Amino acid sequence: MKTASKSKNRAAKASPAIAAKRFSGSKTEVVLAARWVPVVDDDRIALMALSGALLRTGIAARLWRPFEDSLADSRCLHLFGTAAEFLPVVESARRSGVKVVLSPESWQDDSEGGPYPRGWLKKSVAWFAKAGRGVFSKTPAWQRELYAAVDLLLPNSNIEAQQIARRFNLPQDRLRVIPHGVDPRLAQADPELFRRHVGVRDFVLYAGAIEPKNQQLGFLWAMKNVDVPVVILGDVARQCDWYLDECRRVASSWVQFLPQLVGNDPLMASAYAACGCLVVGSGVAAPERIALAAGASGTQLVLFEGGCGSEYFGQQAVYIRPDDVSGIRCGVQAALDRNRSKDLAEHVCTYFSWNAVARALRAAYGQVWRTPERHTLDKGLQATGQ
Repeated sequence: MKTASKSKNRAAKASPAIAAKRFSGSKTEVVLAARWVPVVDDDRIALMALSGALLRTGIAARLWRPFEDSLADSRCLHLFGTAAEFLPVVESARRSGVKVVLSPESWQDDSEGGPYPRGWLKKSVAWFAKAGRGVFSKTPAWQRELYAAVDLLLPNSNIEAQQIARRFNLPQDRLRVIPHGVDPRLAQADPELFRRHVGVRDFVLYAGAIEPKNQQLGFLWAMKNVDVPVVILGDVARQCDWYLDECRRVASSWVQFLPQLVGNDPLMASAYAACGCLVVGSGVAAPERIALAAGASGTQLVLFEGGCGSEYFGQQAVYIRPDDVSGIRCGVQAALDRNRSKDLAEHVCTYFSWNAVARALRAAYGQVWRTPERHTLDKGLQATGQ
């Protein structure tokens, strides 16, 4: 286990930097902690919203301050993300008798991928990849150790739960599906704010960092001869200036490129409410979070196949393939032809509000606090809102 020991040594030198929030309660039931990464604003905003929703459900929760708080003063530590530096934190919590739950946020595309689009060769590559997983596993040892150490894993979809159970050989009662959440107040955003900013209406909003895995170039090729305004919203990924240049070369005069906006910026909420439809880049991590933010105002959604979008939105979204040029064009046009959907907005704000997520989490925390019982995965994400 040489790899694991090296990872532990690296992890011991680091500690997760946790966004701070003052808490006036005398006893804490749950502390929330997330890995500090360069793009952290949206994650911090989400944790702040979730801690408030948990308080409203009767759970004394707050964000953990690692240099001020003692884990022993809480009943449960809730970690978000999959990081090697969490290992010593989990070990410390367990020594203090504190339960630990982890939202892994580690969904990966297990579909038959690779450079071969169709045919027997693609299937052969996929078979060898699956057959060799146990012998030539790309999963780091520290990740296996981390998942084994926590009391409960909280994936964001049934697909992710099944993937983790299969990849790490875990029983299903070690997992409980908790969906992403959204602030229902996004439904009240003023669309005119962003329309004045870009100077167009009924535009297509394409969200995601500008890099090859997010497929902006293929999307722009598909939309090249379509007279529809397009706004590409996202920062240029590291060492991907060349890709931005290619996108600009292909883009028509109808296309605007704008930098990413922070999640709590009124202009960001306005962008979701103003666009004719939202397309989320195919390589964006947890695209459902972005889609929920737009869906809260009834904005039509266009999502790439292969993710968890169908669990969240069912037939209320349009699904496209990144290698299908005509399919992209037809899918976007179909979404633009639809009216803003009150049913979609109601669905999102009912089943995926922070209050609904907090109620689901309250049940998950109760599962680890009481005598362990065997649980099965929920049949659908809608059950989390009940």
